[in-house]
Amino acid sequence: MKAIFIGRFQPFHLGHLHVIKTYAKRYDLVIIIGSSNIQNTKENPFTAEERMLMLQTVFSSNNLTAALRLLGDVPDDIVWRKNLDSGAAYDVVLTGNLHTASLFKDKKVIILERYQGISSTAIRNNIKNSLPWDHLVPQEIIPFIKACSHQ
Repeated sequence: MKAIFIGRFQPFHLGHLHVIKTYAKRYDLVIIIGSSNIQNTKENPFTAEERMLMLQTVFSSNNLTAALRLLGDVPDDIVWRKNLDSGAAYDVVLTGNLHTASLFKDKKVIILERYQGISSTAIRNNIKNSLPWDHLVPQEIIPFIKACSHQ
């Protein structure tokens, strides 16, 4: 069975890694990098390419495999879902977002809980406020996040 894991990964963190390691054992995973058309904002500081590189780096160092796909935001949920569905067939949706989950009444949806309370929002805020954040992301992407100069 194929599962999609939808997220913005702004930035990719240990909670995301936990989900991928857990569900890669059960499903063929496709990682959907959402909001791929939005960057340089408070909520979306990293480009789609930067996020793709973060995931590829972590996958390589953890011997993980999953397909990666970009999905842009559109203001219409029906169009967004059609755009998603045009990419590949899937059976299961993994998401921590209740609104996103509500768009998939025809699929099996697994609502993800926060892993150890980790959130990309908190990480972005910590980076902005010069507070500790590097313990919340995979070690191999810390230099990359710092080099992106979104601090």
